[in-house]
Amino acid sequence: MDSYDYVIVGAGSAGCVLANKLGEDKGHRILVLEAGPMDSNLMIHIPAGVYKAYRNPKTNWNYLTEDEPELFKRKIPMPRGKVVGGSSSINSMVYMRGHPLDYDRWQSECGLKEWSYDQCLPYFKEGENSDRGEDEWRGGSGNLGVSKGSFENLRFGKKRYVPPCKSRPEMRHSSAASSSMLSCGVKPCDALGVIAIKVLRVAL
Repeated sequence: MDSYDYVIVGAGSAGCVLANKLGEDKGHRILVLEAGPMDSNLMIHIPAGVYKAYRNPKTNWNYLTEDEPELFKRKIPMPRGKVVGGSSSINSMVYMRGHPLDYDRWQSECGLKEWSYDQCLPYFKEGENSDRGEDEWRGGSGNLGVSKGSFENLRFGKKRYVPPCKSRPEMRHSSAASSSMLSCGVKPCDALGVIAIKVLRVAL
């Protein structure tokens, strides 16, 4: 029987990043277990393909919540990726960090002393490779490629697409826009962006 130094259960965003980091030491033997397939489905790599990807039972666990009393006892769909890359592979290639105030609130209200946005920002930057280069808010040499949306809106002729962060007066400053949940960009799925070792897929 083969032996490994590390066994990582799940090749989602966290699993891929962890495997890649551990794999920097060539002496480590690492096994990554993933219940789903490789991320070769074309719909995963086309942003508009999200509508197919997250409805596909081959790539989505298709969880439902319990009956929600505040929502007239409805069950709410909870998409979760069942594929190398995890839920990041079925989220239409959108990259958002979350709102800085959420991180600060986790620190102040939940006792997570090292979870303020300022403390998390260096890790975001380390993993990011922005097409806009490195600055105070963005990383420029990480494994996860992130590019600003730059397509033209075909429905309205040559009118350039304006990201939501540019349409909000309070978010017009580039630093505020790039550090907020309204930050706009697209990314490759994590499996392509960060995993750099052989993934052995097995059914869990």
